[in-house]
Amino acid sequence: MCFEAVTAVATLLASAGSLFTGGGTKEKAAPPPPPAPKPPETMPSPDDDAVRRARQRQAATIQQRSGRASTLLTELTREKLG
Repeated sequence: MCFEAVTAVATLLASAGSLFTGGGTKEKAAPPPPPAPKPPETMPSPDDDAVRRARQRQAATIQQRSGRASTLLTELTREKLG
C-alpha cells in the first residue's frame, strides 16, 4: 500500500470516529455569562407619601362604614321605631 492510501484511510476513519464520539477537534463554545443581578428594592417606610395616602384612604373607608348613616334599616328621619 502506498503512503497516500494509508493517509486517506486514516483520515476517513478519524472522521467516522468523530461522528460516533460527538465531534472532532471543534472547540466548545463558552457558556453565556450569568445575568446581571437586579438592584435591591427599597422597602416602604412609614414616612413615605404612598403609605400616608393609603392610611388616609383606609381611615376614610372605615369612617364611611361606621355610624348611623351606614346602617340599612334606619332612615335619616327622627321618627321613633314602632
